[in-house]
Amino acid sequence: MKATLRLSSLLILFLFAPAIIAVPPAGATSFRVGDLYLLTGGHPAPEIATGLLRIVPETGEVVSLGEMAIYPGSLAYDPYRDRLLGYLDGGAGGLLTVDADGVTAPLSETLPGPFLVAPRGDGILYAHYFSTNDFYYIDASDELHPLLDGSEELFSLGPDASPTQMQYDATTNALLVFGGTDDNLPGCPDPERSCVLRVPLSADGTRVEGAVVTVQVEISTTWEIVVGSGRGPGRGVLWVADTNSNDQEPRMQLLDPVTMACAPYAANGPYTGAAATNAGTYSNRLERAVILDTYHNQIRAFGHGEAGGGAIVVPDGVSDTGAGETARLVEIWPSPFASHAEAPALAEGVLTAMPNPFGAATQLRFRLDAPARVKLDIFDGRGRLVRSLARGPLGPGPASFAWDGRDARGRAVAPGIYFARLDRDGVRETRKLVLVR
Repeated sequence: MKATLRLSSLLILFLFAPAIIAVPPAGATSFRVGDLYLLTGGHPAPEIATGLLRIVPETGEVVSLGEMAIYPGSLAYDPYRDRLLGYLDGGAGGLLTVDADGVTAPLSETLPGPFLVAPRGDGILYAHYFSTNDFYYIDASDELHPLLDGSEELFSLGPDASPTQMQYDATTNALLVFGGTDDNLPGCPDPERSCVLRVPLSADGTRVEGAVVTVQVEISTTWEIVVGSGRGPGRGVLWVADTNSNDQEPRMQLLDPVTMACAPYAANGPYTGAAATNAGTYSNRLERAVILDTYHNQIRAFGHGEAGGGAIVVPDGVSDTGAGETARLVEIWPSPFASHAEAPALAEGVLTAMPNPFGAATQLRFRLDAPARVKLDIFDGRGRLVRSLARGPLGPGPASFAWDGRDARGRAVAPGIYFARLDRDGVRETRKLVLVR
């Protein structure tokens, strides 16, 4: 029997960082690639129950965007709509959008709100409803459709499954679904271990096609809750678990969505409060995993293979005095479907490289507010010129140049560390690149 919509049931860094500053006037800002947004049920302002914070990872600057009527665990960023999305908390349901200044609006007046949402980047939003434990998708016109499997049935993980994280992976064109202890995801027989599912999708993203692949990982001898995920280095996906131990544990894991191999990325602890790792993602600006420590009210950063306390990105003021609030930390990231959606605006002169680390190619982007003479060159670790990507006058606006890991003669260069250097009318900026094969 073909699945039908059951709408009635669905309606149910490191140095001293500045203090939180006031939100700018509405419409004064836009989302910037690489900025972090934290939605927390333990906002540092006592008059705010659940609040949204914007964090600039390089400087530790924190801006409060005010109170949000969104369940913290549901926050996601949609580059197509250029909005944060979240489930309207308090039993009313609905899906709220949030602009870069914290202004909220319903995505649709009639659309029932999913508990988890994963933007694809071309207008499609994947939605999981806890009330029925089924999956739907929302199209670019904000219309709800069932996500059908190969048997023309509504795709479901079963009545007892309780996923806590979900995101779309462009490398495999699949939906990644995460769960922890006793979350009962199918294909994961050990209830004490975290579980990741790869749900393959059709080319247009409107149905499930193929077999679901699973992997289980043991993070701790205590219980485990998956509290964050994000696009990691290379083709990897970084995900973060919360546990009930202050011991050193590999709470930051790196998943290869192609092979479904999962390995520790970094381990935090032992320290008092390590058990209060309540949110996390990957910062492509810092090239590190970032986690929320709600015990010390801090943001910590960890490089690949690091252990201990990490580097303090924000030393205080991102949480209240509690240590158990629900939170979600997301990074602003451009759409993988560049022909369908514009990437978020860049600050003038800020050179970004995404993905980074990279294998096949990386996209170097920046923006000019006025015409300038520009040089964009690639150097190796010894400072030798490898390739010139741009030389000459360039008009105002966004600019994008791809580097495919080849030198001026078209030969593939060796894996390793390289540097992209942007010169614009005498102003120079350098970005480290990591090439992997």
